[in-house]
Amino acid sequence: MEKEHGIIVIVENLFTDPAFWRIGGASDEKSIVIKTVGTLELIQTQSGMRDLNFRIRSRKAESRNADYYDDDASGRLRGDYILITIPALLPIYDKLKMDRRMLATIVAAGAGTMNIVSWGGPMIRAATALEVSLTELYNPMILPQLCDLADCVVVAVMFGLKEKKRLGSELSHISVEIPRFEDLPAEEQAKRRPKLAAFNILLIVLTIVALVMELLPPAGCFMAALCIAMVVNYHDLAGQSKRMDEHAVAAMMMVSTLFGASCFTGLLGGGGMLAAMAEALCNLLLALIMGHIAIFIGIFAMPLSLMFDPDSFYYAVLPVLAATAGRSEVPTLAIGRAAISGQITVGFPISPLTPSTLLLTGLTGVDLGEHQKHSFIWLWIISLVIVAVAAVMGVIPI
Repeated sequence: MEKEHGIIVIVENLFTDPAFWRIGGASDEKSIVIKTVGTLELIQTQSGMRDLNFRIRSRKAESRNADYYDDDASGRLRGDYILITIPALLPIYDKLKMDRRMLATIVAAGAGTMNIVSWGGPMIRAATALEVSLTELYNPMILPQLCDLADCVVVAVMFGLKEKKRLGSELSHISVEIPRFEDLPAEEQAKRRPKLAAFNILLIVLTIVALVMELLPPAGCFMAALCIAMVVNYHDLAGQSKRMDEHAVAAMMMVSTLFGASCFTGLLGGGGMLAAMAEALCNLLLALIMGHIAIFIGIFAMPLSLMFDPDSFYYAVLPVLAATAGRSEVPTLAIGRAAISGQITVGFPISPLTPSTLLLTGLTGVDLGEHQKHSFIWLWIISLVIVAVAAVMGVIPI
C-alpha cells in the first residue's frame, strides 16, 4: 500500500518491521528506519553506491499509516517569520533613519530563541541522535527560554535608546503622519489602491494563516497570494509587468544568493570537510574538559553554529560528545540541552550554512559580514542567558 504525502511516498508492508521506504528521487534510492525514539524515526538513505545520508521523520503514534512531516519544517517557519517581519518593519526603520543592522539583530534574536521548541529541527535532531524523549529534553528548558525572550526585549529596548540618543534632534524633524493620497506624486498614485486596502489586508492575514496552518508550502502560499493581489489590484498586463519589473532585480538577487548558500553547504558536507572538522574538534576538546563538557558545550554552542550545519553537528558531533560524557557520568540529557541552547537555535541567524541567514541579510540590505559583526556578541549573550538560567536550575550541570 502506498500513501503519497508531498514528495514522500511511504511504502508499507514491503518488508516487515522496520518498514522499507522510498523517498522521492532516483529510482535506486532506498531508505530504512534504523532508529526509533517515541514518535521519531531516524531514517538511513542510500542511493546506489553513494554515501549514506540520514533524515528524521516525526510520526503520529496512534497509527502506522500516519503522516510524516518534513524534518526541516522549522527552517521554513524561520524563513516565513523573516519574510513577514522584515518587509513590515523596514520602511519604519528607514523613515526614522534607524540602523538596519539593529533590525536584523532583533529579528535574529527573536527567531533564534523561538527555534528552541519541541517541534523545531534542532530539538528533533538532538532527541533522535541521543535517543531521548522530546518531553524530557525540552520541558526543563521552558523557563530558560522564557528568560531568554525577556532578554531579547531588553536588547531591543537598549537598541532603541541608543538610536534615540544617536539621532537626537533629527527625530523631531521626521514626520510620521501618513501622507494624503492626493498629495502623492502621480507616479506613486498609480501604484496605490486605497479603495482595495481592506481586501489587501485580508489577503495578507489569510496568507499568514495559510503559512501557520501549513495549508500549502511557503512558496505556494506566497505565489498564490501574489497572483491574486496582482490580478485584483492591477487589471491590465502592462501595470502588472511594471510592478514585477520593480522587484525583479531584488528577487533574482535573493534567488542567486540562496542557490550560492546551498552550493556552499553542499560542498562542505559532500566533500567530507564538515565531518573532518567534527572529528578534529571532538579529539581536541574531550581530553581537556571531560566532566565539565555539558557547560562547555552550552557556552560555545552558539559560535559553533558558524562551523557546522544542523545535520553535521547533531548527527556526527553530538553523539560522540554524549558517549564520552557518559564515561564521566554526565547525563545525556544535559548534553542535549546544552547543545540546543545555541547550536542552530540562537546561532542560526548568523550562520552562513543556513539559507535563512542569507534571506535575513538580503531583505534588510545588510552585508553578511556586517550582520555577523553586529549580531555575534548580542546573540552569544542571549545564548549564555539560557545556559546560565539552566545551570542555576541544575538542568545543565557545571
